[in-house]
Amino acid sequence: MGIKSTFRVMTYNIHKGRGLDGITRVLPDLKKAITSTGCQIMALQEVKGSEQQFEFLADQVWTHHSYGQNAVYPGGHHGNAVLSEFPIAESFNLKLTANRVESRGALHVRLDLKDGNETFLHLITLHLSLFARERSRQLRVLAAYIQDKIPSDQPLVICGDFNDWDLGVHYKIKEELSVTEAFESLAGKVIKTFPSFMPLLPLDRIYFRNLDVVNSELVNGKNFSWSRISDHLPIYVDFHYPKKTK
Repeated sequence: MGIKSTFRVMTYNIHKGRGLDGITRVLPDLKKAITSTGCQIMALQEVKGSEQQFEFLADQVWTHHSYGQNAVYPGGHHGNAVLSEFPIAESFNLKLTANRVESRGALHVRLDLKDGNETFLHLITLHLSLFARERSRQLRVLAAYIQDKIPSDQPLVICGDFNDWDLGVHYKIKEELSVTEAFESLAGKVIKTFPSFMPLLPLDRIYFRNLDVVNSELVNGKNFSWSRISDHLPIYVDFHYPKKTK
């Protein structure tokens, strides 16, 4: 089987499957909505692992999945998850908790795009702190991990909810890790994704290196009430895997 040279990655904070109001259960609607996007790889934040939400969403579409538990509380826990059409060769949950109030993390998966022939994509999905000082500390931990664990010449995608409305992390991550933000590369600026009913803040991003970006989209179509099923809007990017990359 040949390599899947073009693939679509979506990042989405699903608000624990409770909709914009944080109360209404919308997981079935959410499943229909994300299935309609044609994404091969889903990077999700605020997924309730205690309710097996990632398995319900993956179903028969994304047959490979991984979950990284971050926040634990009476009656449950939530974290980041990756759903993939491609096999997951390995995964690791990096703890990024920087204070007693928030439990944060980054889930790193290595995806096999060519059925065991060592054509890999490294993908990291994360959820950073609400506080700027903590975000800077989390970036330092993340950068050290990537520099130690991921070879600089291998394809990498870093995506998720950065909570970075002041763009402090944005400029640092580009410089320290030599990555490019997908929307900025095509349109000259990052995209606004929060709140979903009237996006004012660019919280959700998709960074990459050693890949070619083909297209990027803010998902806000007419077929689904995206502004109702989460407080964030999802974004996706179509990537092309360069033929010369090993």
